[in-house]
Amino acid sequence: MDDIVGFRIIVSTRAEQKKVVDCLSNGLSVKAIKDYVDSPPASGYRGIHIIGAAETFLSGNREPTRFTYEIQVRTFFQHIWSTTSESFGEQVKEGGGSLEQREYLDSFSKKVVLFEENNPDFVQDEGLVPDGKINYFVVNFDKSKGVLIKTQMFYDAIVKALEYYQYLENLLSKNLNNEVTLLAVPHGEERLRITHLRYFRPYGRPEIPIEIRPETAIPGS
Repeated sequence: MDDIVGFRIIVSTRAEQKKVVDCLSNGLSVKAIKDYVDSPPASGYRGIHIIGAAETFLSGNREPTRFTYEIQVRTFFQHIWSTTSESFGEQVKEGGGSLEQREYLDSFSKKVVLFEENNPDFVQDEGLVPDGKINYFVVNFDKSKGVLIKTQMFYDAIVKALEYYQYLENLLSKNLNNEVTLLAVPHGEERLRITHLRYFRPYGRPEIPIEIRPETAIPGS
């Protein structure tokens, strides 16, 4: 298991994605790098995953415990593809779903990679460019109903955000339908409605950026 602890970084350009991956790889203890941009799985997913290793002392242990974590680095368009796939349900995310859904996602994925190869410096979303201030949010989402339960904003108070995140994780640890996520974004909550549309739109279905819109219609729309 690579993602006992998981992080995700969404960047605004393909060129920036490469720079972030290089920076993290040089600064962390890395076990592996999985490049799903150049070598995507059958599902069409694109992104780069860095598998890191770290040690920490657990309560009652004299020796440090070594664990792995995963950092996903995606461009905005790659992230929108993933969010779209998730909006169709877990079966599609795992490579299943209808033929119509699979053809749609395959077309979408190919258009993303072709656009990014030809436009590596194109800023896919201006709102992802930091303005010097990061705000923290804790999101509680019911996956079974596709319903946003609550979004709590902590502004720049990362410690309070972490404490609340841990509180909800412990409280809802036995409820597998609840997804609790800690998000750090430039600007305010309006950015979440772009980068994490599945939390805010009916059925979690995001809008597709016009620059890479597939020719086929969204299945079920």
